[in-house]
Amino acid sequence: MGDEHNLRLPAWKAGVNRAEGLLARIFQPQDDRSSRAIHWLGLAGLFSFGFLIWGMFYSWGDFPLDFLDWAEVFGPRFAILQDAARTGQFPLHVADTTALRGVTDRYLATADTPISPQYLLLRFLDLSPFMFWNTVLLYTVGFIGLLLFYRKYQLSLWSFSLLFFLFFFNGHIIAHLGVGHASWVGYFLQPFFLYLLFELVERQQVNWKWTLGLALTLLAILLQGHFHLFVWCLLLLGLVGLFNLRLLKPILMAGAFSVLVSLPRLLPPALVVARVTHEPLGGFATWTDLLGSLVVLRDPDRAFAVIPSNLFPLSWWELDHFIGLFGAALLLIFGIILPLRSDRRKQGLPVQLLAPSLILAGLSVGRLYNDLVGLVPLPPFTGERVTARFLSLALLVVLFLAVITVDRWVKARKFESWQFGLMLAASVMMVYDLEQHLRAWRIRYLDGLTYLFPKVPFDAARHVVSNHSDPLYVGLLVGGSLVALVTLAFLVYQARREPKVK
Repeated sequence: MGDEHNLRLPAWKAGVNRAEGLLARIFQPQDDRSSRAIHWLGLAGLFSFGFLIWGMFYSWGDFPLDFLDWAEVFGPRFAILQDAARTGQFPLHVADTTALRGVTDRYLATADTPISPQYLLLRFLDLSPFMFWNTVLLYTVGFIGLLLFYRKYQLSLWSFSLLFFLFFFNGHIIAHLGVGHASWVGYFLQPFFLYLLFELVERQQVNWKWTLGLALTLLAILLQGHFHLFVWCLLLLGLVGLFNLRLLKPILMAGAFSVLVSLPRLLPPALVVARVTHEPLGGFATWTDLLGSLVVLRDPDRAFAVIPSNLFPLSWWELDHFIGLFGAALLLIFGIILPLRSDRRKQGLPVQLLAPSLILAGLSVGRLYNDLVGLVPLPPFTGERVTARFLSLALLVVLFLAVITVDRWVKARKFESWQFGLMLAASVMMVYDLEQHLRAWRIRYLDGLTYLFPKVPFDAARHVVSNHSDPLYVGLLVGGSLVALVTLAFLVYQARREPKVK
């Protein structure tokens, strides 16, 4: 019996050693074949796992469009696009204006209507399956964007996993998609904007390739119908310029080029801007509410017990930015405290982004932003009635900074296997928190809360294209498109002439 035990012991030790080696490679990868294999398998596993999560969230495209904004806003808008795809028309006018809040029958005169080319898939897909596959498509693009950070900052599989889960499955994006804000898929394009933003601050210069990349990224966001994110990005860029006056002029020029490239989507809304309500709805009532939105998981059926109020009439999905206690600790310690205490030049971190991001977060509290814009009411900034949403972009800047910082912090130290185990356990608990939130806000669950979200009859046949003569509207579209094409050609020409930056 004793001899048999002695024979098993070396095999057991070998298994422990292999497990310890795997843990080390997940947290502190080496430049060898096994580390690279583990990382590629890990990345493929993360992407596949994310696909399964979105499948669960959307019930694999089998859900009704008869509640909240699925029925009243984006279901009808995508029904219009479906009719356009199946009848071979361009969606200029609509027969039923309820999808455009009754303000106009000009489809593109509403700033947040989607018009991205993938709507042509509606020729072959029904509306609910399209919502799922459209999210999967943008999720894939967003994953590629995260890989840019993975490659640039040589992230470990562990730190990239933190970024993956907190970026794709935080409360902001899950809650908005759950209630039917289908244009929020533009959120998944933010890694490209943030990559350009980090490059800008690190290199302290703007070139034509950077400007072209910015213009195309913001245009892509706008085409998804996420007009609000387009504005937030411009707002954050302006704040970065104010905190780094050396970059202010080139940032303003790059922003101007981005607006010119996006003119076909920005000009038509000018026709109805006087008819659109600009009544501000504000943001978080207090900083305490802001912090609560990060760490308190509020079930949809209890959300209205706290808000809306007469002063801040917002539903919880407008405030929800849940990342859980472990996620909040990661952002606070490694996204704010340690970067501010470190040697910025030695670390090579874009710490200069912190102040603009924190100010953007500050503008999400109360009505300060609305009061400031009221003094100088300039479109498109007057369109931001719900300022609590600003926190989303600010959080992402801090998140990306935190992941880079924690990755370098772990790689610079020697840890025992049990310490790696503790970090892995904390990560699993963070993912568990996010999973609980996702279950609470998945579409099928919301659909069942009929006492909170009454069923709204949805008839796709009502929402069809009904084009007619409209010279001014068409003229703005044609003129804006010509300016955009000329601007884009100019940017491409300048970018091609520019020498490569090492």
